[in-house]
Amino acid sequence: MTRPVTEDDFLDLSIADLDALAGLQDAMFTHLRESGEDRDSFFAWMRTMVSDLRLADSGAEDIDQFAYWFARQFWNAMPLASNGFRPMPLPPPRRGQPCPCGSGSLFEACCEPWVPQDELPENVMWPALVRSQPNEYWVAAARQGRLPPEGILHASTAFLEAGRYRAVADLIEPLLAPGRVIDEKLADAVGILCEAYDALNDTPQQKEELLHRLARDPGAAIRCAASQRLAAWLHDQGHRDRAWQAIEAAERDVPGEPMTAMIELTMLSAERRFDRVAERAVYWLGSVSRNPLGTEEALSVIRGFRDDPKRGRDEYYRLTLPDDVNEVLDWIDDHASRRRPTLRWRRYRNEEQDENLRGAHLPLVASKPRALARRWQRLSGVDKPFSTNLFSGNEEEVWEDIDAWLPWLEENPQALDDLSIVDDIVRLLAWVEPRLGVEDNRWTMALLGRAAATLAKGWPTTKAGTLPWVFEDNRPALRLLWLYIERIREDAPDRAERFARLYLRLNPNDNHGVRAPLVNHLLKTDRDADALAVAQRYPDDLHPELAYGRVLALYRLGRPDDAAAALVDARKYLPLVTDYLLRKSIETPALDEHVTVGGEDQAWLYRDDMREVWMATDGMRRWLKRQARED
Repeated sequence: MTRPVTEDDFLDLSIADLDALAGLQDAMFTHLRESGEDRDSFFAWMRTMVSDLRLADSGAEDIDQFAYWFARQFWNAMPLASNGFRPMPLPPPRRGQPCPCGSGSLFEACCEPWVPQDELPENVMWPALVRSQPNEYWVAAARQGRLPPEGILHASTAFLEAGRYRAVADLIEPLLAPGRVIDEKLADAVGILCEAYDALNDTPQQKEELLHRLARDPGAAIRCAASQRLAAWLHDQGHRDRAWQAIEAAERDVPGEPMTAMIELTMLSAERRFDRVAERAVYWLGSVSRNPLGTEEALSVIRGFRDDPKRGRDEYYRLTLPDDVNEVLDWIDDHASRRRPTLRWRRYRNEEQDENLRGAHLPLVASKPRALARRWQRLSGVDKPFSTNLFSGNEEEVWEDIDAWLPWLEENPQALDDLSIVDDIVRLLAWVEPRLGVEDNRWTMALLGRAAATLAKGWPTTKAGTLPWVFEDNRPALRLLWLYIERIREDAPDRAERFARLYLRLNPNDNHGVRAPLVNHLLKTDRDADALAVAQRYPDDLHPELAYGRVLALYRLGRPDDAAAALVDARKYLPLVTDYLLRKSIETPALDEHVTVGGEDQAWLYRDDMREVWMATDGMRRWLKRQARED
């Protein structure tokens, strides 16, 4: 040999040719299956394979010796079906014995100086092993009790990453079935199964029942994993008290568990209790650092919560997202700060003199990105949603075909200059991870803020005209503007007001209902005349914000008779609101994303937001009670 082959040669090979290495692993398992997992056959076969990996670059002159140690590294990490899917490593060589490479020399005179010191970890081989057999093989092996917990986790993770969600459920459900003693090493399988249920979209009740049952399991690790997921789910559903009970239970079961820490900090951030976030992050840094599961990655995220709660929450999300989604987020981080485009507008020829289209413009056009939009559409195939829906229905297929469009995005950062493309990306992110759609994370906010600023720049307050929703080419811009207003309303109400007024100027028909929270905001800031002016533009509106907002504005403007007449009109369609405003306390009705016009949920939501404003108005309570009796 011209020089010894070192451990670095193995490392360099792995880094330099990962695709070839993955292909070799797949070929290894094919050979093992065909040879009945015969060790001698495997070593002989590996000698014939090393030349395909371009090992000459290693400087090794004796390829046979390199091939032996290369094969030995893999053999010692190989989960073998004949051994319960566990490796059967060779014993370490000893001085004074013939070298195992077969050279005939003593070990210390032959290969001892350059034998790799560290064995490959077993988990390196599991992805290829899972690929080597069909789904049914692993499901059957698990049910027969032949698959160890680590094998179950690796197989289910591979299924999840490949989008085989039903296979995940088939694999894990029997192992977590009622009455079964659950191996605590399967705690991570609880989260994997929940992710599969979320993707299947038809199993929310099944998921809820599973988590409630496992939260009472005898095993502390299983209880902890179930309580973590239950806390996150309950919090997303708005059941905060129950969510906090679940996260406290998780902390009791396994103190210092990193995932419990990150979920709690995320919940606090979602509630905007930022001082409490920093305080709890300090506590968790000490607690998690004492837990063997407290990785540096987890501690880094917790430190992020301590230093900047919103950014810490974003980094936690990144840990839970698939790699391809994180690549899209990286693209946004890299390019969202690029210079905003200057938009041009084309006036619609209103030859029929339709009053609803007076001043209409279409479509929204920038000088160059239109060709990009057509290319994007061909590559991604993403559909636009119907009406004001957020999703079109083919988002899953678009994500499955990400290799067709992500490289193009990475090569074309100017795609961010077209609001139709930005609209698609925002919706794709919201579909793959709901939290990216409903919370003010940095990636969605970067896209929405950029779009809103572009519109404000391109449509100054002095410019007349509209972008009516009836024209489909206008909808991406209006949808982005609406989403931005929704995200900033709580933290930046004045800015939200400015963009809400822009939206209503561009689309007076207001398909997204921007007018309703705007009227509430104007009343909360004692601008009664402005609130009345907005409400009067929509005289037949059945939003309580407008129907009852007119009443409150008229009363506070010193027009009680007009307020009484407006209340009679409001109570014709929304009678429950009056009672909900008058009562000091009332039970929260069932709430979901669909609000019932005239229903208890609608009345409660209006009361929750505006009762304090009504009751702070002099004489309002007595006046409202009197009007209700007379009515």
